Amino acid sequence: MMDSILHKKWTGSGNERILHNSGIAETGIQIIIRIPLIGGVNDTDENIELTAKFISNLAGHKKRFTFCLITVSLKINIQNWVNRTI
Repeated sequence: MMDSILHKKWTGSGNERILHNSGIAETGIQIIIRIPLIGGVNDTDENIELTAKFISNLAGHKKRFTFCLITVSLKINIQNWVNRTI
């Protein structure tokens, strides 16, 4: 979840450390980012688009992300996002 306030609401802590640690992509090693999609929590088009933009702006070219489906009641066409390589 890209919004730190909402991340804290749902997980008990902000997402600053997670975002900071994503800097490992700068090393040039392949990274895989797995994100759970939870209906009504982080499955909005806006959050998914912000997440994709964040990942695509990370340094390095070996990045892959996967959304792990936690619910079937998604508000978007998930086929456009699952297992995308940036």
